[in-house]
Parts: sequence; C-alpha cells; structure tokens
Amino acid sequence: MQKFNTLAELYKTLENDILHTGFDLSPNVIIYDVMISDDSNVDIMVIGEAPGETEEKRGFPFVGRSGQLLRTMIIDSGLTNIANIYITNFCKQRPPDNRNPYISELSFYLPYILQEIELVSPSLIITTGQIPYTALTGDITKISQTRGNITSIGDNPSYPILPIFHPAYLLRQGNKSGGPRMLTKLDLIKARKFINERS
Repeated sequence: MQKFNTLAELYKTLENDILHTGFDLSPNVIIYDVMISDDSNVDIMVIGEAPGETEEKRGFPFVGRSGQLLRTMIIDSGLTNIANIYITNFCKQRPPDNRNPYISELSFYLPYILQEIELVSPSLIITTGQIPYTALTGDITKISQTRGNITSIGDNPSYPILPIFHPAYLLRQGNKSGGPRMLTKLDLIKARKFINERS
C-alpha cells in the first residue's frame, strides 16, 4: 500500500478502494472526531470497532448512547483537561444490523488504520472492546483479562495500547459497584497518569 502524507489523502484513497471490495457494509464512511484541550498534538487515539446507526446518521464516531457514555467517562476522568483526544473506528463503515465485522473486513482496514495511527502519532491508543484490540495486536486473550494493561502493537513500543471494555457492554451492565463501568473509570485514570508521566 502507498504511504500517505495526510489524513485527507488516506481517507480519499480509502473511499475509492471501498467501492471495489464487494462488502455488504454501509456505503457511508465515518471518519474521525476530536476532543480538544490546549495542545495541538494528539495525545490519545481512541479506536472503536465500527460505526453504529447513530454514528452513520450523524457522520461522527461515538455519538450514540454507548459513545456518549464513553465521552462522558473520558471527561469525568480528567483526560480532556490534559490531552487532545482523537476518536475513530477500526472499520469505517457500519456492518448490517450492527453485526461484528468479518475477518475479511478487518484485514481490509488494517493497513489503513496502521497508517492512520502513524499520521496521528498518539502517545497512547485506547481500544474499546475485543475486536479492535485483537485486530491490532493479534492477541486473542479475553478483554476481561487484558483490559487496563498497557501493551503495544507487535514489537513496536512507539504505540502503547490500553484496551478497555466496549461502552455498549458498560451500558448493558449498568453502574454496579465494582463492576465493568467502575473498572473502566480506573482504566481511564490510568491513561491520564500515563499521559501525565509522558509530558
């Protein structure tokens, strides 16, 4: 695959390449959004699985119920006070009926997301749920065991990854004492400490 110099170039090529895949995904490409603080560089890149129905309608990632929960938790953790946060999805198109992306679809998007990571150059990547974490790292260990542990993409220490639970799972579980939502709050606090230590 060619190397891209800007996100605009990457997404323009991606939108053209999508036309030739034959995937039964939504034709709408959902790109990225940012939660900005005072710094011009991206500190944290949040990578979800794929857009949902609300994301497809509004054209931005993480704006449905689960996405709004995650955004609120990010703000409550204090991350937006110290970090520029870039939000995107591994797959840029919505799968039918919100099914999980197929391996063929993940394989198609992998080189694009890797270049997107290089262009954004975050200090920390946060993956939400099992699918983006496994697709990036190859680690099939359950998210319940990997969440909260910082690792990296293969042998590349330049891009630390912090996996967390998918926010849709957090919605389903509710706000139980000591439950997944509380664990995710702790994970986001860990991300804040990580960024503080790197600054």
